[in-house]
Amino acid sequence: MNPLAREIGLGAGAKRKNRSRMEIAASMLEIAKQGVRKTQLMYLGNLSFELLQKYLDSLMKADLIEVQKEGDRNTYRTTQKGLQFLKDYQELQKYAEMLSSKRRVLEKFLGK
Repeated sequence: MNPLAREIGLGAGAKRKNRSRMEIAASMLEIAKQGVRKTQLMYLGNLSFELLQKYLDSLMKADLIEVQKEGDRNTYRTTQKGLQFLKDYQELQKYAEMLSSKRRVLEKFLGK
């Protein structure tokens, strides 16, 4: 497995539940922080070509990912706006985990 994919828990070896739209978008933005080709984004994001196109189009329209021409290749990179999205998403995830943890504690009090 690619070291980047291993580090962020992505790729074919990762066990997955069905991901939300936000999770897919966030994983694509995380992968594209370093600049990647479309094929790398597809494989590291564990996406079909159709889903890759759908999300890539949306992320580019929202100015979260940009394409940079490098010779005859296109490199996809997370924009500053995309980096802010990631920061906000990660903060939201942190709070969601804290709430989930507190909920489990409260449920123990109720004997669930």
